[in-house]
Amino acid sequence: MNGKYLIPLLLGAIACFVFAGCDNFEGNQQIPSYIKVKGFNLVADDNLGLGFVQDEGFLSNEISDVWVFVTKNGKQQFMGAYTLKDSGTMNIPVLEEGISYVELRPGIKYNGMNGTREYYSFYTRCYDTVDLQPGQVVEIPVQNISYNSLASISQAYMFEDNYIPFENLPTVSDDYPDYMHLVSGDSVSYGSKCAALYSSSSSDIYKVLMRDSISCANHNAMILEMDYHSNIDFEVGLYGKMMSAGNEYYISCMRILANDNPDYAAGDRRNWKKMYIILGKVWGQLNYNAFKLWLQPVNNKGLQDGFVHIDNIKIIHFPE
Repeated sequence: MNGKYLIPLLLGAIACFVFAGCDNFEGNQQIPSYIKVKGFNLVADDNLGLGFVQDEGFLSNEISDVWVFVTKNGKQQFMGAYTLKDSGTMNIPVLEEGISYVELRPGIKYNGMNGTREYYSFYTRCYDTVDLQPGQVVEIPVQNISYNSLASISQAYMFEDNYIPFENLPTVSDDYPDYMHLVSGDSVSYGSKCAALYSSSSSDIYKVLMRDSISCANHNAMILEMDYHSNIDFEVGLYGKMMSAGNEYYISCMRILANDNPDYAAGDRRNWKKMYIILGKVWGQLNYNAFKLWLQPVNNKGLQDGFVHIDNIKIIHFPE
């Protein structure tokens, strides 16, 4: 083709594309309505009959996200998952108009990882009816939630009394001093006490084992909730059998990294963190209903004053 005809043809093609695209956009354009979600507040529910005091420690949480669903004319649509830090200041767009049914689900990070964000089925969901109008914002205030009444909390240790629910491994002599201690004072974030594991060198290797066994045949959902603050890493794992007459095994679930911040600001709870740890897959490897939880400090930096502070342990699952 002669070059003198090529440029006009290209310009014509581009012009057709641009204007056609503009016409198509204008014809399908929709002005969204907006929802602003302010967050969640985990509260006690005396109707759950848990048998545990639902105090501040028991209700500690790390709800990071909100999952938004909107139902219009009987059809539910997933609008997306948004971090609560952003959703309190940004508007969530919804391509719906008129009276709609909004469902909010609190979301967490399993194993503390951004890649395993999911709504937490052990918390209740929130519902509201709103009138969505194009270009307008509907603000949903902070919603009270509680634990799901269908959930079973098998163990809950708040460490407020003098009972230490972990013991030294069976291979350690009974007269050996306990590795786990109860501490109070500035180290504590919730209540008056927390548990502590200490390590003074890289060779200081030991495990502590939960005294009480847990038995449940539901491998699909088993979560360990735990608050922690440490200047060394530590392992969390399960102890159990492959079969009733078999040997016991110690299987690691995950290693949790140190999170101590010596220069913490007043009111930030000394950098205490909440973790939701998935136990189900590891427990499935054991293939026997009864198991115990174990903890192990990992002083890989050889600190002389290595510590792991633990509080508010809960093992939660749905019934079989």
